[in-house]
Amino acid sequence: MTARRPVMAALVSVMALSVCSFAVAAKAPAAHPWTAKPVLEEADRFQFAVVSDVTGGRRPDVLEAALRDLNLMQPAFVMCIGDLTEGYTEDAQEIRTQRDALVQEMHGLDMRLYFLPGNHDVSNPTMAKEW
Repeated sequence: MTARRPVMAALVSVMALSVCSFAVAAKAPAAHPWTAKPVLEEADRFQFAVVSDVTGGRRPDVLEAALRDLNLMQPAFVMCIGDLTEGYTEDAQEIRTQRDALVQEMHGLDMRLYFLPGNHDVSNPTMAKEW
């Protein structure tokens, strides 16, 4: 258990630095880039999952199946490393709609989800402001 804490602390620190750098660059409001779900901990193991690029047109049941599998695996947390939305719009309401849809879809996870924006999420000043 003690051996995994430094690894987790280092990973969360890197994620926090990335998010802080983004927030400063985008002048975003102080919001945290994670869901309210718990970080799952077990004394005898530590694992996390990385999800990336959920854009490009949704295929029926693919994301839902991935979320079910992640819940079966029970990692401590899941990290989505960008391209959370289709993006490429300057319409603030559409940006919020796409982001809210993703958060709603990911709500089925049992564990915390950390997310970082990708080029689909912050490709123009309006998107950067919203994120």
